[in-house]
Amino acid sequence: MKIIAGANKGRKLACLQGRKVRPTSGKVREAIFSICSRRVSGAMVADLFAGTGAFGLEALSRGAGHAVFVESDPRALAIIKKNVTACRVSDQSTVLSRNILEDQGFLARTGFSFDLVFMDPPYNRGAVVPALKRLEAEGV
Repeated sequence: MKIIAGANKGRKLACLQGRKVRPTSGKVREAIFSICSRRVSGAMVADLFAGTGAFGLEALSRGAGHAVFVESDPRALAIIKKNVTACRVSDQSTVLSRNILEDQGFLARTGFSFDLVFMDPPYNRGAVVPALKRLEAEGV
């Protein structure tokens, strides 16, 4: 998996090995960023269920101002931190070890307000609607 465009274009991202993880493909990320490209520059971005951090890192590569990566799996958190360091965006990144579905109010407590929110939750776990409701309830 690689960063598609911007300052870190072509940079390879570390991925978790040996797990049933299916990172979002480059083609899907490219399509999503084509849709929201005008909103990325300077944006405050949330990458929820971050996995490798690909969405937030792609946004930072394309000029986002700051990315908050939210992930609950300790192994994935280590990968995100490794990728943030490799992309040289530590000063523009916040990595949070949290479960958005279980830790009520934590996003609001961070004080962040987001311009763009990317979510790629595990498949077939019914996480999308509860996560969207949580974001709405927290007003972030």
